Amino acid sequence: MSSLNALYRLAAGLLLALAPAVSFAATDTPPASSKKTIIVIPMAYFTPETSLAGGIGGLLAGRFSGSDRTTRPSSVLFSAVYTLKNQFTIQMKPEIYLKNEAWVINGNAEWSRFPTPFFGLGNEAPEEASETMTPIQILTEVQVLKRIVPRWKLYAGVMGVYESYSFRAFASGGLLASGDYRGSEGGALAGFGVTARTDSRDNVFSPRRGRFWQASAVFHGGFLGGDYRFTKIKADLRSYVPFASSAVLGFQIKLETASGDVPFMALPKLGGDSLMRGYLKGRYCDRVFAGFQAEARVPISGRFGAAVFAGLGEVAGSPGRLSLAGLKPSLGAGLRVRITDEGNTLRLDYGFGRRSTGFYVTVNEAF
Repeated sequence: MSSLNALYRLAAGLLLALAPAVSFAATDTPPASSKKTIIVIPMAYFTPETSLAGGIGGLLAGRFSGSDRTTRPSSVLFSAVYTLKNQFTIQMKPEIYLKNEAWVINGNAEWSRFPTPFFGLGNEAPEEASETMTPIQILTEVQVLKRIVPRWKLYAGVMGVYESYSFRAFASGGLLASGDYRGSEGGALAGFGVTARTDSRDNVFSPRRGRFWQASAVFHGGFLGGDYRFTKIKADLRSYVPFASSAVLGFQIKLETASGDVPFMALPKLGGDSLMRGYLKGRYCDRVFAGFQAEARVPISGRFGAAVFAGLGEVAGSPGRLSLAGLKPSLGAGLRVRITDEGNTLRLDYGFGRRSTGFYVTVNEAF
């Protein structure tokens, strides 16, 4: 469900711009840097994975007392969403900056029932193999990072994750009913790991310059109460370069590997509303994912802008099986509407993949 994180994060921001009557700011703290905003609003969006979705969301945002104006605003988002595909997700997602960003705490707590197609494993999983599975998941994840080199804006820290999932009955004679896929019996995933990042973006929502590079390694095992022993390593490298008068060119490289006794639900996946737009999230999955994308964002007038993007990506059973021949393309374009002064945007994208397309109405930039 990571493909929905961007949707949940600032769908509230969109409706804050459209319905200010449901939001208010605290007035008992005169300094602008400590002003808090609380909102409770309806929300709606569309992606190929969900079709039309709607629900209610809440957002608490602002800077903590003692933080200066250069400190990024903290936020805690809650949402409860139901879709036309009979999916539901309840989620709370805090992102906290403390002591002028000396500490960063990120979290995610989620409960979902999310019917979704499964195509099997591998870079050539056939379309005709698709079947619908219905995972019921509970997820808790926390990251705590400390700034260790202020000059480089370098952070390091620890992270923990616990997830349990179960399934409705699989289709008779289908892929998952065969028992050939590790994890089809459900169970618990529990992991602990380390993470590091450097973040010099001038804006976390709509960066025009700087970089965000993050890497993590999480070890899952029975010592934390999990049913599977495996390791996941991720790297997410993003850079932003301004050009012309006020346009920006963004680049992203993302790598993810899983090794050991990996349940299929935890395998790296290709597709979604962020990277490899035009493919369903999870259309291809395997032990390794590698992807690259570039996006040009150009202002049009006032709060309106446009974007064009292109990407390449693939999955494989091991790093040595990645190949140029297996790369899949992603192309597309979209419109942007800036909805808050912090730089949040309403994003409308149309992406083209190989024999697939996707239309996305979401919030915030893809990366």
